[in-house]
Amino acid sequence: MRNVLADLATESEAATLLGLRLAASVDRHDDHEVALRRIGLPLAKFWVCKRTPMMVAEAMECLGGNGYVEVRARRLAAAMATCLQGALLLRHGNPAVADAFCATRLAGDWGGVFGTLPRGLDLAAIVTRTTPHLV
Repeated sequence: MRNVLADLATESEAATLLGLRLAASVDRHDDHEVALRRIGLPLAKFWVCKRTPMMVAEAMECLGGNGYVEVRARRLAAAMATCLQGALLLRHGNPAVADAFCATRLAGDWGGVFGTLPRGLDLAAIVTRTTPHLV
């Protein structure tokens, strides 16, 4: 659990420092600071907004006790759950969804951020399955 707490603290401190640095750039008007704001603000909004729900979920597990305390058990549980999902999708799921899941979650071409599926997947088929009224 110390590993999880340290990881959460690291993420929080990095996000806080990023926010404070960008806030300080508002009071400075040289070209460097203007460029930093132009690039840094959208990057910070994107990244911190993506990471916050994961951090909150981890923090709730720490308080609620439903997380895996043993660091190797967490990795093992995550790998096992992902493999089980992939196997079920391959056996019973839609081929386009199975291909996307396996290419990203199992083959490592994802990075943990939604919206980064690799080229060559049938994205239209996947979206149509979940939003048929939009087609």
